[in-house]
Amino acid sequence: MGTAPGRSRSASHPRPRPRRLTCAGCTCARPPTHAFSQVKTWISGRKYREQAAAQLPWGHILVLLDRLPDPSVRDWYAGQAAHHGWSRATLVHHISSDRHLRVGAAPNNFPTTLPAHESDLAHEILQDPYNLDFLGLDAGYSERDLEDALIGRLTHFLTELGGGFSFVGRQYKLTVGNSDFYLDLLFFHLGLRRFVVFELKIGHAEPEHIGKLNFYVNAVDDLLRKPEHGDGTTIGILLAADRDDIVVEYALRGLDSPLAVSTYTTHRSLPADVRPALPTAADLADVIRDVRHPHDSQTPLPGPATDS
Repeated sequence: MGTAPGRSRSASHPRPRPRRLTCAGCTCARPPTHAFSQVKTWISGRKYREQAAAQLPWGHILVLLDRLPDPSVRDWYAGQAAHHGWSRATLVHHISSDRHLRVGAAPNNFPTTLPAHESDLAHEILQDPYNLDFLGLDAGYSERDLEDALIGRLTHFLTELGGGFSFVGRQYKLTVGNSDFYLDLLFFHLGLRRFVVFELKIGHAEPEHIGKLNFYVNAVDDLLRKPEHGDGTTIGILLAADRDDIVVEYALRGLDSPLAVSTYTTHRSLPADVRPALPTAADLADVIRDVRHPHDSQTPLPGPATDS
């Protein structure tokens, strides 16, 4: 039988101590009493059940309170986390990379190529720039290196893209007429019910790149899209290292396919003058090998010349 409320337990069955909640990412083991007042201030004047925060675990709420002093920004991340089901680690990642400043920022022609409600939804899947620091690319990488790295860390890339993206294929073959063409990356967005084509460029975005992407989008629309199943118009995103917004505006003008031109970063947190001084992956591999196998044969150091 269980112990009645208010009745003391025997020494052999001590009452379990209540678990103390801690702040997200903190080892202070302090109770969250201070956070309750912050939550109350955050949602003051509004019904709690109507807020996205009501749908989030306590750990998510602590992350939002600890990292975001602006209530409007906090509301945005709370809404996104609740809508997309972000884990706490994913929430921290998106906050750290300022996702709220990057969503919908890429130049595009969505307002003229999509119905108003679809244009608004399509803007939500865009970012500028995309944060690809997790790839760890060495200087001088090629487009194939970039593509290989994205596929090699596809889970991280999908997290950066945001919720709803489903990977279809890389170098996806399309036969148009008597010629074969290969799409760098092809996705299907479950929320928008449409294909999304990514074309990768390691340099400046050029008008001809946008023209080629427009061709790919038209081909996917004709060869893969199934309007009878509810598929919407295919979207094309050119992902380049840099762009000129005026050039992009002229290149997009007059095109009927929904296209966007975004950029990406691979060393977002490092200043340009520091990057060349950092060791490459090969350098680090050599150091690790030397530490693990210090007695391996090495090239002898040059000594003084001797007369023969």
